[in-house]
Amino acid sequence: MRKFLKYFSFVFFVTILSISTVCALENDTYTNENGVIMTEEQISNLKSLQFTDKQIERMTQDEFDMNKDLVGELQSADTIYYKTTYIPNPVNTYSSIKSEEDKYITINEEVTEEEYNANFGITPLVNCGEGDSCWQNEYKMLKTTITKVGNEYRFRSDLEWNLAPNCRSMDVLAMVFNSTNISPVATSKYARHDWHWSKYDREVGWQDLYNHSIYNANSSFWRISLGGYSAVFPLKADQISSDGEHIDRVWDQSMYMYFNVKKSTNVVLYVLDVYGSYQHAQEKVDLAKLADIVLDPSAYNIINFKDASTTKKYDNMRKTHAQLSGISW
Repeated sequence: MRKFLKYFSFVFFVTILSISTVCALENDTYTNENGVIMTEEQISNLKSLQFTDKQIERMTQDEFDMNKDLVGELQSADTIYYKTTYIPNPVNTYSSIKSEEDKYITINEEVTEEEYNANFGITPLVNCGEGDSCWQNEYKMLKTTITKVGNEYRFRSDLEWNLAPNCRSMDVLAMVFNSTNISPVATSKYARHDWHWSKYDREVGWQDLYNHSIYNANSSFWRISLGGYSAVFPLKADQISSDGEHIDRVWDQSMYMYFNVKKSTNVVLYVLDVYGSYQHAQEKVDLAKLADIVLDPSAYNIINFKDASTTKKYDNMRKTHAQLSGISW
C-alpha cells in the first residue's frame, strides 16, 4: 500500500503538470481537458456563475455552451463544513456483527473551514481488523449561492468530499425556496457528479482517471417538489480491477446542482431565500425508496423522506441558507 500511495502521488503530480501545459492560454484561448476551447472572457463569465477552476477544467461542451455567454453577479452565499467520525463498535466483536453498518458508531458534527482545509486530502485509517481501536474521519463541505443572471436569479449548491466516504449508496442534494411569487425555469436545472479514481490495467499498470455523470433537465435522478428540486446521486464505490488482483480506488467525489428562477406574479419582492441540503446515506438505501422526496424550507435539513426507516439512514446534516435582502424585483 505504501508503494502504491507513493506511485499515486507521483502520477497525480505529473497529471497536474500535463494539464497546466496542455491547457494553457494559447492565442488568447484556453483548451480544457475535454477539448473545450474558451476565451478569457468566457472563463470570466463562468467564474461569475460560481464555477470553480476545477469545474471549468472538466466542463463538457454542452454545459459550456449553456453558460459561456451569461454574466452573473454573486448576491449571497452560505457555506457549512461537517466532520463524520466512525468509531469501532465496542459492544460487538466483528465475528458477531451481522451487518456492515453495525461495525461503527457514527458521530456527525459541524466544524470550521480551517479544520476542513487542514484535513483535505488526508487518507483516513481504514480496513480496521478485529480488536483494532482505529477511527475514521471524513469531511464534507456544502455551499449554497444566489447569483443574479440578467432578469433572473440562479440558485446553486456545491458539495465536496475531502475523500470518498465510508458508505457509498444513494445521497441526495436539494434546494428549495419559500416564495410563491417565483418559479423555477425547468429547462435551466442541471447537476453533475465528479469522481477521481485510480484504475489498474494489466498492460499499462495504474491509471489516474477522472469521470463524471451529468443530470440534464430530463434525467431520471431529478425529484420535483413544491418550490425546488432534489437530485439523487449514487456514490461511486471501489471495485475489483479487471485482473481480479487489485482494487480500483475512488479517492474523492463532488457534485453540484443549479437552476434559475423567474417572477411568476406581479408582486414586488424585497427578499429572496434559498435553502440547500445534502443528505448522506450512512447505510445502504434502495433507490425505489427515494421515488418521492418532499422539501420543506422550514425543516432542519429541508429533505423529508416519506418512509421513516429511510430517514434514519441519513446523517441529518443541517441546511444552508442564502438570503438576498434589500432588492426590488
